[in-house]
This record gives sequence, structure tokens and C-alpha cells, in this order.
Amino acid sequence: MRHRSISLLSTALLAGLILGCSGGVEEGSPGQAVQLFYQHLNDGAYDDARSLYNREALAVIEDPNFGSEEGYREWARSETKQGLVDRVEIVDTTLDETGSSATVAFEVVYTDGTTKTAETVLILEDGRWKIGLIR
Repeated sequence: MRHRSISLLSTALLAGLILGCSGGVEEGSPGQAVQLFYQHLNDGAYDDARSLYNREALAVIEDPNFGSEEGYREWARSETKQGLVDRVEIVDTTLDETGSSATVAFEVVYTDGTTKTAETVLILEDGRWKIGLIR
């Protein structure tokens, strides 16, 4: 009976881990949204990355005076060094007092060992963290 209890507990923990991971990173923390954004860019899933922008950032990148779709893709390829992002490390996350905005400082680590530090502001929109422009 004890073995069955341990087995059920292990199964429940594994199911919780799987469900927690598959629930969509954008539903998690601001840092996870940044990591998912770069994962999409790195994979060439530009529409998926674009879906993580907040309304304000989306208005900027979709403005015809800002650039073109090809320009966005060129930026993404440059930002990822042609898909060579190894990982994105979250350095600091600061939530505003209302909990609806966060500033995330992060470091992009490339497979060649080089790094880039950056920062962005995320907004909680419709229950999901949405990324702003990278600075």
C-alpha cells in the first residue's frame, strides 16, 4: 500500500510539472515571457514572438514608418545572431506597485560565448505578460 501511495504521489507531482510547463510561459512570470520571446525569435517563429508584444510595442513595430515585415525579420535574425541564442538569463525583475507592469533586465547568452544585456518593460494585458520594445 505504501508503494502505491508513493507511486500516486510521484504521478501527481509529474503531472503538475507537465501541466505547469505546458500552460504557456506567457501566463507565468515577466521573465518567462522574455525567455519565450527569445525562444520564438531564435526558432524563426516570428509571428509567435510578435504575439508576445504588448499593444504599445505592437503599434510601433506595425507602423509603416517604423519599418517593414522584412525589416522586423532582419532585426530578429540580428538579435539572435542567426538563431544562435543559447539561453536568456533574467538578471532582475521589478514589479510596479500595482503589479500590472514589470521591468526585466536580462542577458542573452549566445552559443559562441558572447553576451548581450538588455531591458524591457512588460505590461499585464488580458492576464498575460506582454513584452515591450527591447532597450
